[in-house]
Amino acid sequence: MAHQPQASAQTDAFILNEATLMIGPLGSVKDLTEEEHSIGLFKSLQIKNERTFTELMQGVRQDVVASVLTSDNWTFSGEGCEFSPRQLAYYLGQDGFDFSTDKVATSTLTSPAAAAASTVTVASATNLAVGDYITISQTGDNNGLVFQIESISGMVLTLDRPTVTSFVSGATVYKLNALRSNTNSCTGANYFSAKIVSQNVGCDPIIIWLPKIQITSGLTLNFGADNFMTSPMEFKTLASVRGDASYEDYADNGFSEFIHFSRAFAPAP
Repeated sequence: MAHQPQASAQTDAFILNEATLMIGPLGSVKDLTEEEHSIGLFKSLQIKNERTFTELMQGVRQDVVASVLTSDNWTFSGEGCEFSPRQLAYYLGQDGFDFSTDKVATSTLTSPAAAAASTVTVASATNLAVGDYITISQTGDNNGLVFQIESISGMVLTLDRPTVTSFVSGATVYKLNALRSNTNSCTGANYFSAKIVSQNVGCDPIIIWLPKIQITSGLTLNFGADNFMTSPMEFKTLASVRGDASYEDYADNGFSEFIHFSRAFAPAP
């Protein structure tokens, strides 16, 4: 008799690949796109289902005679590798899709600024507005001084306070995004929709809809030169309620918090 390998494969539907994670507003799961909603390079994405059953037992041996599913929870996790404002907002559980992936152009000082100066003159104020935050960087300067623009007159910026050091002509002016840990939600919880897209080794599509999620753990900042840093993230799915923008997608899919799409196989004979 020819030797038959144990647990031999039946298909080529193996997974050896990364996945694209997209996050967007609640109710947008069907229309999330990589360009607008991807969290970027995201490694070691893992989805986990945990079920809890309540059991009825009888007799001295406490044999289980009935079992009822009382908890069916989905969580997923992974490691974000990018630290632009979009990714940082996601790590904080906020609306990262409000930020594009395009950097705002820098400007430069066209004249020196002495210590205690309350204004600076820039080559271009095109991308700047009153209320914006800026930092001025020059060679050998690691001060990281942040200023808020109080007014703009032509190319002259009035700062929120006098400078504590001098700046040379040609110093670079960066517009900054200010991300804060607080949330505008009265409950302290922000809800999103998510989609995961990947392929198996046979290049067949894998698409997962998660109509309602919450980011439960995110921002970790490690600074070092020995390796690229990552920010571990954790998420959980939630059931939608009638008032949610995600409720139609949730109800149309049998009130499932997790919907998995893969290449169709023919029905069993």
